[in-house]
Amino acid sequence: MYNQKVRDLVYLSMLMAIIIVLAFVPNIGLFRIGPISFTIVHIPVIIATIYLNRRIGVLTGAIFGISTLIVAYTQVMETPFTTDFLFRNPAISVAPRMLFPYITALFYDNLKKHLKNDYLNVFITSIFGSFIHSILVLSTLFFEFMNVLYLEKAQYLVVNTERIMVPFFNTEIEINFITDALKFIGFVFLTSSIAEAIISGILATAVIFALRKLNQKLGDQEELLNQINKK
Repeated sequence: MYNQKVRDLVYLSMLMAIIIVLAFVPNIGLFRIGPISFTIVHIPVIIATIYLNRRIGVLTGAIFGISTLIVAYTQVMETPFTTDFLFRNPAISVAPRMLFPYITALFYDNLKKHLKNDYLNVFITSIFGSFIHSILVLSTLFFEFMNVLYLEKAQYLVVNTERIMVPFFNTEIEINFITDALKFIGFVFLTSSIAEAIISGILATAVIFALRKLNQKLGDQEELLNQINKK
């Protein structure tokens, strides 16, 4: 039992280190195609949540969120062509990252009661967790888009036909902000979020079962050594 706790602590340390590296090293955990950002930093959080437990998942989610917050202040420029600087708001960068592993753990615990194939359980939960992460983050971004002060400060609008950012010079342009913001958020969800979910399902499932297999081998070796010592 003691050795198992030590191994879990080692795994946790590795996952936290991976989160920090992915978050702070440019174009590794977060990469951008046009105005759309893709991330894989949430995958170690999903792995920690399923493989260890929900409390560890929330802890790693907090590390993810705080790292994102720091990156938003230190590495992101405030330009009309990205939304990454909005993550300077902890309600966007930290809160969703701490909440989604908790919801993911609840989903996994309930799914195991109805589905006996654990491979499917982990795969489905990993996809679900990625979607929940996207939904929570995009929801907070939507409310930030609706902030009139932000629109005045950034001085740009989202054009509903082209889905691009254009300068705003206080001209009389009649645009439904809510409709356009919803279209933009929906566009992001249909592009980056689906890709992130598929990648999460594949990678998280592979890593979790690799860790379980490794843990079983270490446990078997430990038991064999204990039997030898007793003799």
